[in-house]
Amino acid sequence: MLIDLHTHTNEYSPCSKMAPHALIETAIKRGLDGIVLTEHNYLRPPEEIDSLRKKFPQIKIFNGIEVSTEEKEHVLVYGVLKPDFFILICH
Repeated sequence: MLIDLHTHTNEYSPCSKMAPHALIETAIKRGLDGIVLTEHNYLRPPEEIDSLRKKFPQIKIFNGIEVSTEEKEHVLVYGVLKPDFFILICH
């Protein structure tokens, strides 16, 4: 199974030029089985992930977050259900 664990979209990460649908369509075309949306300091609400999953049932779509630290480093975090913890850390 091939899963890209680190992707961004132009909706929430300024370093990306791809809209979510374009990112997912590209991942499908390239033969990926799944992707994790890891926006910078933003965890997508479950409703957004569910909507994308319904639109693209042929690929697994997971939610994650790329958290910025005080040292200007970035940490990928998976399996988070409540973003409040990270929002407090990031400010």
